[in-house]
Amino acid sequence: MIRAAAALAALLLPFGACTERSSAERAAAWLCAQQRADGGWHSEHYAVLRSGQALTPFVLHALLAHGTVPDAVLQRGLGCVRRSIAADGSIGYADPDLLEYPVYATALAILVLARVGAAEDAPRIAAMAEWLAAQQLGEARGFAAGDPAYGAFGFGARGLSAGVPGHVDLVHTRFALQALAAAARLDATVRERAFAQLRTLQNDDGGFAYSPVVDAANKAGRRPDGRFASYATATADGVLALQALGVAAADPRLVAAQGWLRQHASAWRVGGIDTGAAEPWHEALCCYHAMVLAEAWPAARAELAAMLRGRQHADGRFASTLTSAMKEDDPLLATALVLRAFAAR
Repeated sequence: MIRAAAALAALLLPFGACTERSSAERAAAWLCAQQRADGGWHSEHYAVLRSGQALTPFVLHALLAHGTVPDAVLQRGLGCVRRSIAADGSIGYADPDLLEYPVYATALAILVLARVGAAEDAPRIAAMAEWLAAQQLGEARGFAAGDPAYGAFGFGARGLSAGVPGHVDLVHTRFALQALAAAARLDATVRERAFAQLRTLQNDDGGFAYSPVVDAANKAGRRPDGRFASYATATADGVLALQALGVAAADPRLVAAQGWLRQHASAWRVGGIDTGAAEPWHEALCCYHAMVLAEAWPAARAELAAMLRGRQHADGRFASTLTSAMKEDDPLLATALVLRAFAAR
């Protein structure tokens, strides 16, 4: 019986892996086909993503993780990213009327260029990393240790008064830390501030909240003690932020966060968020949740792959049927998120 079960498993496992590869390959092919003549990817759904400053490095990041991006597509995309970099190293300010997620866009561009590793990009990466490090909320921006937003990263909005955080959250913070690590720009000051921010966001149950200051952004609401509650996407981002900072696998902060995911994570719903919540977060966050959970919690990857394959369109794209602030009804964004989930290793 044991021998028969082993033989059956040997047959089933390659089939599942092949199915996942097929889904990923179709998603990657669909994304490649959407590249515009300028080398970028431009949203037809959201004006804030229309210029391609943020979406282009995001799609390239997913394609590179997948590992089979055609060279012509890659080179055109890299050209678009390089042309987007301003003199100060930032990306995302080209449209005077729309802020296109400069911290997010710049961080993703660093990750893309660092992964490609072209010698010509070294000065670009250095300039981008300096700009990105300066976006962390610290003393120069009017924040002191103990302030809720100290050590966090936000959108990169200009013109904020000293001590005014604007929108800051754990997603921007973890991508910024990953990019600074890739650029070898995680100095002791940035690290200490980042650890302070992660202490602010990590709860005594081991999980993480999403933002230290933006009430509505914390999708699991508040606990009875008034703290923002932990939920799965935020906790997975917390795991990735700690890993970007280089903490050891046995570090109590990382062990506690992974323990929370072990208890609460699910491919089919965002753990920690009440299914009766006023906002349909389980659908609105589906693709991002899949991406970040696949990266942070490998045990969920097979279940995530099964869930995602059931959502794929015949042409290879993914898209939510729900219009929400998460923008996952945009197939470019949703498909790149899912491709990154399939590519997580």
